Amino acid sequence: MAPLEGDTLMNNTSEISDIFESSDSQNFMPSQGFSGVEGEPVAVQMSAPPEFAWTRLLGTSAWDVALALTTGSDGSIYVAGKTWGDLDGQTNSGLYDAFITRFQPDGTKAWTRLLGTHRTEDASALTTGLDGSIYVAGSTGGDLDGQTNNAEFEAFISRFQPDGTQDWTRLLGSSSFDGAHALTTGSDGSIYVAGYTAGDLDVQTNSGERDAFISRFQPDGTQDWTRLLGTSGWDGANALTTGSDGSIYVAGYTYGDLNGQTLRGLSDAFISRFQPDGTQDWTRLLGSSGWGVASALTTAGDGSIYVGGWTWGNLDGQTHSGREDAFISRFQPDGTQDWTRLLGTRGSDRANALTTGSDGSIYVAGYTNGDLDGQTNSGGGDAFISRFQPDGTQDWTRLLGTHRTEDASALTTGSDGSIYVGGWTAGDLDGQTNSGMTDAFISRLIVDGTDTPGRPEIHQVINWDSFPPQITGVLPTENQGSITQPLPNQWFGTDHHDVIIGTASDETLLGFQGDDWLQVSQGDNTLFGGQGNDILVAGQGDDILWGNKDDDILFGGDGNDSLYGGQGNDTLVAGNGNQILFGDQGNDILFGGTQGVDTLVGGEGNDTLVMLPGEGYSIVTDFQVNQDMVVLLGSPDDYEIGSLPSGFHSGTAIYVAGSDQLVGVLEGVTNVSLEDGNIFGWG
Repeated sequence: MAPLEGDTLMNNTSEISDIFESSDSQNFMPSQGFSGVEGEPVAVQMSAPPEFAWTRLLGTSAWDVALALTTGSDGSIYVAGKTWGDLDGQTNSGLYDAFITRFQPDGTKAWTRLLGTHRTEDASALTTGLDGSIYVAGSTGGDLDGQTNNAEFEAFISRFQPDGTQDWTRLLGSSSFDGAHALTTGSDGSIYVAGYTAGDLDVQTNSGERDAFISRFQPDGTQDWTRLLGTSGWDGANALTTGSDGSIYVAGYTYGDLNGQTLRGLSDAFISRFQPDGTQDWTRLLGSSGWGVASALTTAGDGSIYVGGWTWGNLDGQTHSGREDAFISRFQPDGTQDWTRLLGTRGSDRANALTTGSDGSIYVAGYTNGDLDGQTNSGGGDAFISRFQPDGTQDWTRLLGTHRTEDASALTTGSDGSIYVGGWTAGDLDGQTNSGMTDAFISRLIVDGTDTPGRPEIHQVINWDSFPPQITGVLPTENQGSITQPLPNQWFGTDHHDVIIGTASDETLLGFQGDDWLQVSQGDNTLFGGQGNDILVAGQGDDILWGNKDDDILFGGDGNDSLYGGQGNDTLVAGNGNQILFGDQGNDILFGGTQGVDTLVGGEGNDTLVMLPGEGYSIVTDFQVNQDMVVLLGSPDDYEIGSLPSGFHSGTAIYVAGSDQLVGVLEGVTNVSLEDGNIFGWG
């Protein structure tokens, strides 16, 4: 399993960058300080967050996502992404189509164009040429604009004029999977595109599972060169920027020792500098003991380079707050690192985009499902934007959200100094009505405005530092909200945040919408979360827990429980019985228990399957090599591959080293090594 390219929602053409987007919907007090690269404390003095001048939604009755922004030479704002429907009167050609839309600074929409085939396309990157042309890049599953696709998916780059006229399209592809995720314009007018390739691209030999690539094009579509950056594992590029001296910087992730730099964790973020002729100057890795990804780059007026992303560990002397923490780091053109700052809650926090303000301030945007920097999260997850000064001082953080889920994927600075943020929303955002499942959004900020506080949410405590996670603190003892009881032993919640505590036996608890807490104590119960980031807690009987939509946390109890995550990135924790854990859709985390014989079924997505030594063991039934990962406590020296127990026809049995204590079985997976980092991770 790998933290991959920086797409976001329901992307079946390019991988999702956030492997572990937690469903921790609770509110925690944020850390009040940072540490620099050397670990020195840095005081945080927050000023007032900004207001939004306006927000616009782009949507159909299906799914629509904004992934990129750029500012035109005339001050227009361009947004690009993907749509599943007929957007703005344009007919969709297949499944997802890529789109590009132009707005005026006052929020007036000028035009929309779709790029599509009978298969799937997305637009992940935008840049503005020196002549005012607009370039868009992404991935395509078909023969886009008359260009022949020779693989499953290929990267593409297209040029548009400000009036919406399309000039040309070029595909970049190997015999396997390829995608573009970043664009930048060189000081000489050249266009650089970066992404990933799983094959040998443009006569460049792939080093492993997949490599990052960077290619240079001329404004007329002529391709100059391609360079691959790779190890024997997974590598990808998510971001590009042009330095003040004309150098090209690329950032992404690596699963190996890239360009002579030693990998520190399971994956590291990287940043590399190239010259316009394709010569590579240097590479730097940013890593912790866990996972890390670089998703964004920007260049400051003094030549400094800022890189943003997320980390699953303590980075550069800073203490990690929860699941993923967002990070921002400053580098000098020679590769010297100045400082790093983390932004985090006890939940999931990611930095997806960066831009430099006209006053030299640095803006970072992304996703949080906690109360980031004292701002109250509105629902399942909010988009955020924060401002930093060049010395690393943080000015403010602003959340943008509904009772559903939002994510900020892109930033750009307008010609008048305004800051624009784009992404997607599942709700009615900032007074705008959502048209379907998710809508793309673009918002313009008024800097130095005042914040509008959100509503309070239910406060609970989950200890994410324990392995597996545990419920700590005071549990709820009574129902909260307008709970209804339509029939005996049935309790229904509302469209808001509910706490429903079952006290009898054989009950049915239904949360409906909102971030709900459902908990039972005895008997054979059924818990159904519904929409929202829900927490479901089983009791002593044989319970059935359904998370349904969004990012849920399910805790098994003392019986033979069945836990179903459903849609979203869910966390399932087995209890003490013989339990079945089914992640279903999304990138899920499944914790096997220590008492019974548990069955772990990841389902779709990049899943993490945790096996814990104890009196029982775990059986993984659908492990996908190079997609899923098994996590064990300790190191490879603590375990060994042993004989398969009776009843299993094919697979790999994992034992505690030097004993007959079975920890887990990977059904159908053979000839593996505990040293294989594409299969095993260590907690």
